[in-house]
Amino acid sequence: MCPTYLATAKEQNEKAAIATMDRALQAEKVHSKLYARANESAAEKQDLDLATVFVCETCGFTIEGGTPEKCPICGGRHLRKF
Repeated sequence: MCPTYLATAKEQNEKAAIATMDRALQAEKVHSKLYARANESAAEKQDLDLATVFVCETCGFTIEGGTPEKCPICGGRHLRKF
């Protein structure tokens, strides 16, 4: 869905929409890897062993383990610990 929205935003030169869709795509790449790991664990009837997870409250970027000083995608400084 995001690639289509991003293409439309670029076609219409909507700078804010381009930035938002680009950030969402970057965040979803990370989410995809986490989902794949969760799916593998579920297939093995195991719990997913995760370190502490931090989520950027601005763009949704998710990082496992240590937290950066600011979000590498949007530069936001509000990373929530889960």
